[in-house]
Amino acid sequence: MNKIALLSGIVLCIGTILLMLSILYELNMVSALFKSYGGGSQGVRDVGNGAQDFFRLGGVTFLFVSISIVLKKMFKKINLVDFILLLLFLFVIILSSARSLLVGVFLALVFLTLKKVKPITLFFLVGICLLCFLFIAFFSDFSIAMFSLSDEGTSHKIKHAISFIDWVNNYNIFFGEGLASLYFSSASNEFTSQTEITILDNIRYFGIVLTIVFYFAILFPSFSIAPWKVDNGFPLVVMLIYILMSITNPMLVNSVGFIVVLWYWSEILHHEDKK
Repeated sequence: MNKIALLSGIVLCIGTILLMLSILYELNMVSALFKSYGGGSQGVRDVGNGAQDFFRLGGVTFLFVSISIVLKKMFKKINLVDFILLLLFLFVIILSSARSLLVGVFLALVFLTLKKVKPITLFFLVGICLLCFLFIAFFSDFSIAMFSLSDEGTSHKIKHAISFIDWVNNYNIFFGEGLASLYFSSASNEFTSQTEITILDNIRYFGIVLTIVFYFAILFPSFSIAPWKVDNGFPLVVMLIYILMSITNPMLVNSVGFIVVLWYWSEILHHEDKK
């Protein structure tokens, strides 16, 4: 399954680069194809006093799984192919202006570092990652301002959360209001059924109790095997980080999110079959 995940990541990278080239060189037919069938998007993200161009495919969040697998392999043995894949995945993640993925990669790196690593390997990996971030940041005007609260996307998420608090009462917080239920959000200044904050949407739909059941079912596909015992807890940590990223991004309850879940279940259940 990991080979498929890596191949999927490579395809996503090639697609993203093709999307960028089709827009930069005004290949309208190609860019329209991506927008119609690949969930492609392009634009400029206002961050702080500057702006960040981005080129993104709808399935880019799956790159988190791909790059986590590459990092795990490199912690065991560094080779040229994995090194090239690491650079490719990092480049496309930054090109996509996906802040949550950057945070996720950092958390995965921290986990792998804490588990087991030789000093020379740690120095090499951390150095490479820092150089990549600094190099692309310098030439793309990509800075810490990308995470600024003045960013339009961040501002909308805060307003969604404040509107959620206004929506809460003693009944709906426990039982929810059903799938696609509407609530008024000051971010869009209208009634909406879905926001970028997945966990709050789930609570609005199902209530706290069923939301807990939902996440429990994702993390524990089998009661006969403890997920933290599979591959030293690597699949579980990757899934937990992905869920954490989905708190402020609509990347779990959709086709791409459930593919990540299927990857995780495959890793857990495959280990169970070996026993």
